[in-house]
Amino acid sequence: MKTKNKNFEEKLKIFILANIFFLFLFMFIEDEELKTTLLNISLSLLFLSTSLFYFRTSCNKLGLNKKNLAKGVVFGIIAFVSILFFTIFVEAILDLFGINASTGVEEILAKNVILILAAIFVSPICEEMFFRATLIDYFENRFENANYAIILSAFLFAMFHIGYGSFLEIFGAFVAGIILGFTYKKSKTLIAPIFAHFLFNVFSISLLILNF
Repeated sequence: MKTKNKNFEEKLKIFILANIFFLFLFMFIEDEELKTTLLNISLSLLFLSTSLFYFRTSCNKLGLNKKNLAKGVVFGIIAFVSILFFTIFVEAILDLFGINASTGVEEILAKNVILILAAIFVSPICEEMFFRATLIDYFENRFENANYAIILSAFLFAMFHIGYGSFLEIFGAFVAGIILGFTYKKSKTLIAPIFAHFLFNVFSISLLILNF
């Protein structure tokens, strides 16, 4: 059993290093759409593999089981509605002051089926594994304060969205990260933030496709 675990750890290490290497190589691709697609996929795999390595001996802490499915869905819906109402509120305030609330997401996702599918089915899992589960657990162990851990992970989650070049996207990601972090800690299952993230991405992309 120990040999199998050790082999798994070694494979994860190689996979993580390979992803970092490919991230570096992808930066030299001139085709912007192809570069964005490959970077997105590589980052998602890096988040997932890093998280799997971090929780290699304690996956039970994530609460990913059938027993927590219903609770995760309920908490996820509550978190999704909270994030949605906050986004609408901020957009209304920005519009009131004549500030453009548009984001760069439209250009990034436009006509890119791979990125759209990744945003719906891959990103919620990989990003929640990394930003909510891994970072919150790491910061909580380091600072012995769950609130600090949630805020720090939310800040890094917001910085991850800085490429969209929009105040709404960055600040919205920060607040969403806080909501998702508290949802994760309160529900004690990663199913909740994953489902909330999934719902929000589906909702946002649906509006984008419908040109709402």
